[in-house]
Amino acid sequence: MIRRRYVVGGAASITPERAPARTVSVREDVRSIMLTRYGGDLEMNLNLFLRPGDAQRELKMKLDAQKRALESALIDIGYETLMKEGIRLPDAIVRSNPAYLNASTQGGATDAAERIMVHQLFGAMAKQEYPITNLMASAKVRFFVFLEAVHYW
Repeated sequence: MIRRRYVVGGAASITPERAPARTVSVREDVRSIMLTRYGGDLEMNLNLFLRPGDAQRELKMKLDAQKRALESALIDIGYETLMKEGIRLPDAIVRSNPAYLNASTQGGATDAAERIMVHQLFGAMAKQEYPITNLMASAKVRFFVFLEAVHYW
């Protein structure tokens, strides 16, 4: 079970004396996810351990190959999960940026999302020679930075 808590509301505004002000509340999303274990086994020639340098090189080579295979599986799972469960990028930017808080309360969040989509996201597509490949590579790098932050946390 994955629980995500977040604050809703809370824009400060001028409030008359003895009148109720805007309410800040906490919402919680709960999702159920089935975890799957990925891995692989190593098979080593035990006689090779009579030559420790050779055994160390072979073990490192096999572990590096497994690490690359697991990273590839993780990237595939991450992209699949993002496409299946992620929210649209303009919506995420509007929700995460406090500058758009007042726009969302006044109905201007849609306009803000359109501006973001046209000027920022499609602007990145117009600048690059191979935009999809470059944006995917950028997402991959940021995904790995996120995973390392989670790992160390």
